[in-house]
Amino acid sequence: MPNRTKDLIKETFLNILDQTPFDKITVTDIVQTCGINRNTFYYHFQDIYHLVDEVMEDDFFNLRKEEVSYSTLKETLMAGLKKVRERKRSCYHLYRSEYREAMLRFLYRIVLESTELYFEVLADDLQVDSESMTIVERFYAHALVGTITDWLNANMNYDLETYLNKTLDIFQDSPRRVLQHMSDKNLGCVTPEAETETGSEKAEMAEN
Repeated sequence: MPNRTKDLIKETFLNILDQTPFDKITVTDIVQTCGINRNTFYYHFQDIYHLVDEVMEDDFFNLRKEEVSYSTLKETLMAGLKKVRERKRSCYHLYRSEYREAMLRFLYRIVLESTELYFEVLADDLQVDSESMTIVERFYAHALVGTITDWLNANMNYDLETYLNKTLDIFQDSPRRVLQHMSDKNLGCVTPEAETETGSEKAEMAEN
């Protein structure tokens, strides 16, 4: 069953975080805004770090419940970054705090899971081994998290969604080509370029 007091604490924390750097937020700030006492806060959370951990886990759980087709990398990523876009000031304040590494790990989890689901759909008709698939999924996840990190380092002075849309438009065909290449290798297929090279090698051997 929903715990209204616990939910109120989380909502209050997020509202404060949107306006205040994380390192400057205290339990006192939260309980005074909520109109509760400190004992009530500590009944639900060990400390403020436990609180922010649960807030992030809530977002991760809610993301899993959303209906996404995963038909394109753009749609997949935008669904995964919904909370980042909705709470960009809060994300920025966490990124600029001592909680930074934990926040980046959480962000990577979101992006990686979204990327895994996308590539699972994309490779449905291909023969790609699990090790290669994992390498590709992690490569794209790290690239996308790096893009978001650049945006945070730039103090969010440009529109992330517009930038990502342009980036993903440029690379929209590359994921399928990468998977197709790996599938061809696994099936022992020879590309036209490889056939040409093989033919040239045979001709040289005949001349010798």
